[in-house]
Amino acid sequence: GIEDTDGQTLSNILLQADRIAMINPQDGNTTPLFVAQGNQLFLNDVLMKSLIVDFASITGEIQSDGFKSGSPGWRFSRNGKLEINSSNDGGRMTFNGDRIDVYDQNGVLRVRMGKL
Repeated sequence: GIEDTDGQTLSNILLQADRIAMINPQDGNTTPLFVAQGNQLFLNDVLMKSLIVDFASITGEIQSDGFKSGSPGWRFSRNGKLEINSSNDGGRMTFNGDRIDVYDQNGVLRVRMGKL
């Protein structure tokens, strides 16, 4: 419906259902683009320009696009391992819960701090 409040036009689309899903019938795929059920929204693929998150619970890993261990990029795993690799002349640092390793551009371990 459309509502006019103090000169401001506000339009709403309200649905009342136990489950709401949207599929694309043109591609023959019945996998929903999204499903809303209970108090949760399930999305298969999401592209966002900006995201503000108050709290996130990661059940797997979060990483830069196309991350490969030892190559430029970063990865945080749920077990506390953090790997950050530089994108300049090489070298990288790997952090985990009890150690920091620093490698040179040839992949040779140069510094190890923490648990040896």
